[in-house]
Amino acid sequence: MSAPLTIDQYLAAIAPALATDANKAVYIEMATERTNKCFYGGKYNQAVALLAAHIAFLLNAQAGAMGTG
Repeated sequence: MSAPLTIDQYLAAIAPALATDANKAVYIEMATERTNKCFYGGKYNQAVALLAAHIAFLLNAQAGAMGTG
């Protein structure tokens, strides 16, 4: 059985734009604080990556909307 992918590997696959985002570590930290390792078990890294991508999307969309209107 192969080793599970890291959070960074999942992020690179699902949200490649985050690779150069200056706040990437912040998004990962926020997601880590909100993800239960016992609940997700072997899918923990994937869950953290998905939540980090979601947080990044929401914050970036909100920041972009602030300049409109």
